[in-house]
Amino acid sequence: MILAHFLVLLLFIALGARLGGIGIAFAGGAGVLVLGLLGATPGDLPMQVIVFIMVVIYAASAMQVAGGVDYLVNLTDRLLRAHPKHLAVLAPVVTYLLTFAASTGQVSFATMPVIVEVAKENNIRPTRSLSVGGAGSLLGITASPISAAVVFLSGKLEEDGTGWTFIDLILVSIPATFLGTLVTAVIFMIWDRARGYDKLDAVPEYQRRLAAGEIAPAKHELRPVAPGARRSVIIFVIALVAVLTYSILISEKVGVITDPVMDAGQCRISVMLAAAGAILVG
Repeated sequence: MILAHFLVLLLFIALGARLGGIGIAFAGGAGVLVLGLLGATPGDLPMQVIVFIMVVIYAASAMQVAGGVDYLVNLTDRLLRAHPKHLAVLAPVVTYLLTFAASTGQVSFATMPVIVEVAKENNIRPTRSLSVGGAGSLLGITASPISAAVVFLSGKLEEDGTGWTFIDLILVSIPATFLGTLVTAVIFMIWDRARGYDKLDAVPEYQRRLAAGEIAPAKHELRPVAPGARRSVIIFVIALVAVLTYSILISEKVGVITDPVMDAGQCRISVMLAAAGAILVG
């Protein structure tokens, strides 16, 4: 039976990865239901974490509908095209920062086609930029102050009386993950250049496929941006800063607000819902 439960777990993880976005949550719920029918006993659901995931998705979805993701992708496009020689470093830093700000890798994944286009146009292998960029996006989740991972872990650390608070966690996770992403990207860039592994024209199979028309040549296409796209990004960033600032001010170690009206979790939920509403109204 344990093997059957494990196979069901793998099945719904694969299904969630295929659906992407909020479909991951849908697959997770369906997986718990199937496991329950097979006799497994679900543990306590972290309801506040689940609700927070939902409200962040609402805000990120509102920003996407308003064109904010397209706006961010175009900014990424300009940055990478301005400094193509440092693509192997800039791409991971961009995916890290986008995920850090949005608390979801879906925003950073939208930049992957841009990374590939810039690499092709400048005779650069995109594999390293994409692989380290994917890792940078994952690390961004573990550092984002509004991500479910940080919210859940900080809550568990405080409940277990470890002495670690939300502030302690982000003071360690943010510099550690950012520097880890940056240093890894720099090391691989230097290593690839030293071996002559960074050029596309050194890949015979790619050249053959390009000549045979199996691979389309790179095209520079900026995404059309809606009038309120930039405003939606600003609103989202303001919400992120507000959540982080409030969480710091009410923490026991800072203690600027000693009798807060809302705890950090309630603030996160309220602010992100308000941000989603402001983006829709705008």
